[in-house]
Amino acid sequence: MRKIKVCYLINNLDEGGAQKIVLNLASCENIDATVITFKNKKNFLLSNFEKFNIKVFCFKNVNQYKKIICALINTQILHIHLFPDLYLFAFLPKKKIYTEHNSWNKRRKFKLLKFLEAIIYKNYDEIICISNPVKRELTKWIGLENKIQVIDNGLTLSNFTRSKRISFPISSRKIINLGMSGRFVLQKDQFTLIRSLVKLPNNVCVVLFGDGPLKNKLEKLVHELSLHKRVIFKGWVNDIDKALDIIDLYVQSSNWEGFGLSPLEAMAKGVPTIASDVPGLNEVIGSKRYLFEKNNVNQLIKKIKYLLYNDKNYLAASDFSIKRSRNFSDANMINNYLERYVNIIES
Repeated sequence: MRKIKVCYLINNLDEGGAQKIVLNLASCENIDATVITFKNKKNFLLSNFEKFNIKVFCFKNVNQYKKIICALINTQILHIHLFPDLYLFAFLPKKKIYTEHNSWNKRRKFKLLKFLEAIIYKNYDEIICISNPVKRELTKWIGLENKIQVIDNGLTLSNFTRSKRISFPISSRKIINLGMSGRFVLQKDQFTLIRSLVKLPNNVCVVLFGDGPLKNKLEKLVHELSLHKRVIFKGWVNDIDKALDIIDLYVQSSNWEGFGLSPLEAMAKGVPTIASDVPGLNEVIGSKRYLFEKNNVNQLIKKIKYLLYNDKNYLAASDFSIKRSRNFSDANMINNYLERYVNIIES
């Protein structure tokens, strides 16, 4: 198969699910990739692009404009991710795919945008949603059902090793760590997880991987609840597989999600995982047993106790997590995207 020239356009290369999809696709041996972004600060994710010799250009660097223009002209297909890139590149006269990553966004609060967005999305040759719930919600918003396809997000499962912390009884451990990974933004709602500690034993702690604009508010809440010894801010980590080795139970308390790559990473390690019952995320988790109503602290506490204080339940959740994660491999995701690229180029 001849390499397909694909130009990926994305706001930034911060840690996130959309950025990880771009990395997985751009590093595929069948793709000649160029990545164009508005911000590419040095971080672990950017170093991975460099490791695979993927060309990354940034609009902030005026010295790269010529290379950016050449890449846009010579590419066979544009693959666009996230807002505002959705708007900015909708009318470029090239074959174009847009990937929708969330089941909800703030723009959908404004009904006046519905007509405008229908026009914007219509300019893409195809729209890919990362889960069936994302497609369902997008179709409600703009229609265009025939233009929308679903390609489930995926993970390199071989990068994750079975958790070493599965030893019993769980409840007798000196420290029990609940973990969550994600940006500190309204979408992720780390606040609910932190509040759950108030009604849990003192040996239960929360480890937060990530960073973001709400960090100060999260730290303020920790201080107000006198939980400073029980909440650990780890920042972004280079090796999430290794970082998750200290986690006994993973919690994703999001307000909304398109998919849920972070909980899937924990599941691939066999870490028992529970999450808020929201579209996209509930599809990844795959069982009501491990879901709780979003923002409902008391329900979350019940789910935590159900697993931490019953070794049989805990082991069953660990086994379920591993089996469930096998439904979401990045190999399937990449092959499905390659098929869509070829179909669009040849159409």
